Amino acid sequence: MALLLHSTPERGTVWGRIFAEAGEGFIADAAGVTDPAQVTHLACWTPPADLSRYPDLRTVICVGAGTDHFPALPEGVALSRTIAPGIEAMVRDWVVMATLALHRDLPFYLDHAARGEWQPRPARLARTRRIGIMGMGRIGRLAAESLQALALPFRDTAALAGRSKGSRSSARSGWTPFWPGPISWSACCR
Repeated sequence: MALLLHSTPERGTVWGRIFAEAGEGFIADAAGVTDPAQVTHLACWTPPADLSRYPDLRTVICVGAGTDHFPALPEGVALSRTIAPGIEAMVRDWVVMATLALHRDLPFYLDHAARGEWQPRPARLARTRRIGIMGMGRIGRLAAESLQALALPFRDTAALAGRSKGSRSSARSGWTPFWPGPISWSACCR
């Protein structure tokens, strides 16, 4: 009985120490699997293509912020998600950083700086942007609160479907336009 980590060598080293201290079975990567039947748990951001290789697999643990990108798992295999301290705030920070970078045309300025050029562009007020948030779970709500504090207007799929903010929604259930007009950017959150 062991957990297989499908990740980077650096993370394998950290997880390996923790599992060794706990006296639990651990395999740092798929190359280290000598008996696939030993793998009962798999921790990953994205699972390997062929999970049938592990006949006694019982649980796939997503180490990322969400599980929407996971394919259907084999019958009898449970899906679990880790909730690491700070992960929600880190994803929220990334959404806000990326939104502000796009709002202030950072890719344009970085490209011109790399070429040694300076070409100013007109600045737009935050309130003229339209941000779409798909998924109003904990991370979506955190991102929405931060964007709202910066006067960046947003819409979310839950509000458009007539559900209150904070309800779970998913782009999988069908696409609903965020606005009657175009949006500036969208973020997928849970």
